[in-house]
Amino acid sequence: MKFVVIIIQKHPPHHEMMPALTEAMAQWVAEAKKTGKMEALYSIAGQPGGLGIGNVDSLEELDDIVQGIPMGPFSEVQVFPLSDIDHAMATMREQVKKMGTLK
Repeated sequence: MKFVVIIIQKHPPHHEMMPALTEAMAQWVAEAKKTGKMEALYSIAGQPGGLGIGNVDSLEELDDIVQGIPMGPFSEVQVFPLSDIDHAMATMREQVKKMGTLK
């Protein structure tokens, strides 16, 4: 199952925590890349946040990844499931055809 996680910092941590949190985030990113569970990771330009596209086998695995984000407690975290675009377009076409036959 693929998903996108968007994390935007909303509550700045105390400045004394930043060195340890920065290192923890760097380690989290390195581990996420190493395991391949996060297929892509990005920083959001001009904002204290980022996003990633992950691929997991279960919702529990997704939950483990999201709960493990060191900046999570200070951030708004959004998770969206992803669907294959070709499948979605085929479904949309079928639904549009059905709507055309309704009277």
